[in-house]
Amino acid sequence: MSDTTSPTSPSGAPAGVLPRYQIDVDAGVPVLRDGWTAVFYLSGPCEQHQAAAARCIAEYLRLVREPALRWTIDEEGDAVELDDAEINGRLDELAQPGEESVGFRLMDNPEGVSAHRVRYIGLHTDDPIAAMRPDAVSLLQLTYATETVERIGLERFVRFHDAVAETLPLSFGYVSPAFLAATGAGEPPAFERIRGWSRRFPCLDVSHVSIDTLTLGDRVRGAYWLSYLGPRNVEALGGEPALRAALTAAAGEGVSVRALPGGALALQVQAAPISGDVNRREDVGAYRALAACLAPRLYEPEIAFPEFELEDTQAWFRRFLEDKHA
Repeated sequence: MSDTTSPTSPSGAPAGVLPRYQIDVDAGVPVLRDGWTAVFYLSGPCEQHQAAAARCIAEYLRLVREPALRWTIDEEGDAVELDDAEINGRLDELAQPGEESVGFRLMDNPEGVSAHRVRYIGLHTDDPIAAMRPDAVSLLQLTYATETVERIGLERFVRFHDAVAETLPLSFGYVSPAFLAATGAGEPPAFERIRGWSRRFPCLDVSHVSIDTLTLGDRVRGAYWLSYLGPRNVEALGGEPALRAALTAAAGEGVSVRALPGGALALQVQAAPISGDVNRREDVGAYRALAACLAPRLYEPEIAFPEFELEDTQAWFRRFLEDKHA
């Protein structure tokens, strides 16, 4: 399978500038592109948070506006286009707790990678997966094109995700520049590229929510430009005063701490977001300091990313803790 890279590939981005890139396969179908992801891992069964998730999704759709997210995947795995009434109807249905697990998915592109995508995975109390996998967790993922984040502006972008974190029963969450990859048939060629690029650009997230929902539990997925700790993780890391003191000692003013309602914390790297380009020696000191403070709660993966070896996947999760990797 051949592919092409746009003129603004990651290797061509100036230092301190987030890279722009798009990888296409035969017939020009994009499978990998630049963008942002926000993922929120939720405490408790879906009947406790699916109504709140529906409200957050509605706000996300209003925030993005264009391009419209109108595509979903039906039970047969086919892409289906929805109109406004159908989308609103599905959100209304999502907001009504039932007796089984629920899912919600919308995207802006029926083929290849979507720049804008929302996915909610809600596990019900009685779901057999919850019994078989004690670390299974519900989650909400929101993704964005880089240009959408630039249009919104970082200040408003952060405020929006703070509000999401306040609305949901948060365990852990994060907002980060990311590799946005296609699912389905486009996933293997996308992750083949990510496997190599992820070592050079450690501040670009590699997300795979289908693995996370089965294995993450209430642990921390790593250090990001904007990270959210739910009350249980705050307590497990010594409480807010201890975390503030540890971060100040390790990072100075490089990482800010904001208290959110309900005992959650927002931890934000104060410098502008970067890719962490190793070849250009971009400074990731604040990420290393944050990772060291979060290390006692760090997730240790047992399932490899697609096209990765498990050892490489584990090394990626420890990328800010091991000099050889970042």
